[in-house]
Amino acid sequence: MMFVVVPAVFMAISGYLICRRLVELRRLIVIWRRGDHAEGRCLHTYTTRRSKSDGRTFTTRHHAFEFTTRNGERVRFEETDGPRTVGQGDFVPVTYLTNRPDRATARPRKEVREYLLAAGEIAFLMLFFAFAVSFLWSAQEFVPL
Repeated sequence: MMFVVVPAVFMAISGYLICRRLVELRRLIVIWRRGDHAEGRCLHTYTTRRSKSDGRTFTTRHHAFEFTTRNGERVRFEETDGPRTVGQGDFVPVTYLTNRPDRATARPRKEVREYLLAAGEIAFLMLFFAFAVSFLWSAQEFVPL
């Protein structure tokens, strides 16, 4: 049973992460291509750290921004892994969709970079998925399905 459940869970997790990355990439590209621009201000920045059991730590930088839309609505949003050069009180260009200003971004438009990053992440997850499929396939010899 474990030879079937564990690879199936790995396949489900990697499939979910692939879909989530594709949705996030599409959302960002749509905002960059169709969005309106406004001047935003960084309200504050903070970092979060995650520690792994092997002693490694991962740091994520968060920014909280505020901007005013064309129709006068004041919007606040947070974004992770923004530029390290942006600090509290700095003015930044913000791109947003008029129907969803809460999904704004202050990331500079770098479509090629985002495509390459997404391709690398998806390739890694596809390898993970393929490994789970091959493990499941080879487990048929030991456990009848």
